[in-house]
This record gives sequence, C-alpha cells and structure tokens, in this order.
Amino acid sequence: MHRRGGPHASTGQGRKPRRAGVILCETVGEVNRLYLPSAFAETRVDVLHDLMRAHPFATVVVQTAEGLDATHMPVILKPDPAPYGTIEAHIARANPMWSAYNPAVEALVIFQGIEGYITPSWYATKAETGRVVPTWNYVVVHAYGPLRVIEDRDWLLRHVS
Repeated sequence: MHRRGGPHASTGQGRKPRRAGVILCETVGEVNRLYLPSAFAETRVDVLHDLMRAHPFATVVVQTAEGLDATHMPVILKPDPAPYGTIEAHIARANPMWSAYNPAVEALVIFQGIEGYITPSWYATKAETGRVVPTWNYVVVHAYGPLRVIEDRDWLLRHVS
C-alpha cells in the first residue's frame, strides 16, 4: 500500500450463471513492488486488507502473448490462506483475458483508494523558502499472485449470488 503525504462479472441478480470462468488470484504475496519510499510504507496486512475490502473494484493486469492486458472488475478478498488471503473474481468467457489465460503467469491486482492533488500553497515553507513542489497524495495496494480457474457451476453460483 502506498499513501504519500502521511505515515505512511457477475451474471446479475436472480439469473442462473451460464458456463463461465472464474479466475482467482491465490495467496496474495509480496505487496511492495511498486516504488515505495520507506517513509510512506504500510506493511500491516490488516490495513492493506481494509483498503482492499473498502475498494473492491480492482484492476487485474496480466502479461499475455500480445502484451499486457488489464481488466477492471469487482473482486472479493477472502482471508485464507493466511496471512495474505485469496482474491476471487468472475470473468466472462468473452473477455480477452479469459482466452489468454496462462496458469504460469502471475497477476497484478490494483486497488485504488482515495487520492488528491496537494498544492504547494498549503506548505508553510512556501512563504519561507519558495522551495516546494505540488504533489499527489494517494492510497493504493498492489497485490500479486498466480491465477487459478474454477469451472464448478455450484461454486460460481455461490460466488455471484
């Protein structure tokens, strides 16, 4: 999780699911591969999970033979296996990410929290030295892990219901 400026496809309700794919990002591992100055680092898993649950519309990114593929989708964070848990999501078979699925490729799942522009005029040092620059404060979690497909109709029905 990165917070600057501080301490750091569902089938629809009531419908039966068609045969569709479900991709899981299992055992979310290392979460600090992004540029992350230590002064802004947050490594407590419970805090990272809080942000992931509060902002469950994530961006899933994978490498395919054609290049990077990103899909925005609602996801569900499950606590097991500890400590990182599992991210569950549903993806339609019509989605190009489905046809490019490769179990050997790791996924990046991005959870974007609050963000905002910080003007230099808010810094007391602007009047004193003039040596300030604008910045952008934001909160984000990058979660990494392998993908797994579940093609169990009962599991899918429970997932999308």
